[in-house]
Amino acid sequence: MSDSDKGSTGCGCFILLLVLLGVIKSSGIPAAIDLWWSDHQQAVRQEEARKIQKEAADQRAKEEADAASQKARVEAELEADLQKFGKQLVPHLHQAIEKYQEQIRQYTAQRAVFATEMAKIGVNPEERPAYKRLGEIIEKMTTDVQGLLAARKETYIKWKELQLLRDTEDTKKQRDALLLAAHESAKSAEDTFNKYMKQSKDHEK
Repeated sequence: MSDSDKGSTGCGCFILLLVLLGVIKSSGIPAAIDLWWSDHQQAVRQEEARKIQKEAADQRAKEEADAASQKARVEAELEADLQKFGKQLVPHLHQAIEKYQEQIRQYTAQRAVFATEMAKIGVNPEERPAYKRLGEIIEKMTTDVQGLLAARKETYIKWKELQLLRDTEDTKKQRDALLLAAHESAKSAEDTFNKYMKQSKDHEK
């Protein structure tokens, strides 16, 4: 092939390339490619953002679960300490708390059974005086037992506080007074408990 032929061929290829580029450009293909790439990049960014959000949410959930677990452990340990303290040093108060809690459980179960039986025959249990009255007694007993639990906790705190002081006659008197106050609270709670029992039985007549 002569040099002139080579030049013509090269020129022809160049012209063909220009024509093809013009066709491609006029066809909108580059714009389509740019749009696809832009969409692809946006999808990648969105996926990365979702991953970051999920990781952050998972971390928060883990931290919340750990905090809840830690709180539950601390509360369980405190309750165990309070139970032990109650049994050993303020047994009357401890017994009063257990008596209230057990009676509340029994009354709650009785109301649940009654409500189920009434539902079977299409009766609203809230319209029955005995059911309502028992609910009122449960509410009062729940309030009372919360007061007893608070009294036990406060007695426990003060007892621990007194242990920090030097063991003198005065601190001994303070400990005795503290235990006596807890005993009086238990006695008062026992009297109130008996009144609730009487009210419940009187209403059954």
